[in-house]
Amino acid sequence: MCSRVIVMYAGKIVEEAPVEILFNNPTHPYTQGLIASVPKLGSGVKVLPSIPGSVPDLSSMPEGCRFAPRCKYATEKCRTQEPPLAVVGENQKCRCWLKIEE
Repeated sequence: MCSRVIVMYAGKIVEEAPVEILFNNPTHPYTQGLIASVPKLGSGVKVLPSIPGSVPDLSSMPEGCRFAPRCKYATEKCRTQEPPLAVVGENQKCRCWLKIEE
């Protein structure tokens, strides 16, 4: 049991929030992909969604956001500048330029 969740990608925190907020309103594209890939009993879904690409080699991280090479929303800014872990809602933080600039 926990009251707060921290989601990490390639060694960096990408989202942090209380459990209910995170599962009801995930803000980072990686968190959204993880939650979408959880099987649901009785749903009848035969193939679960997956996140394209693969995790980067930890010895040679991409420039900018570490998730950018796999993110369908990535912009040039995402590929060149690492976003900070910023407050994006009440008790919720996210490391994503799209959410920070909303």
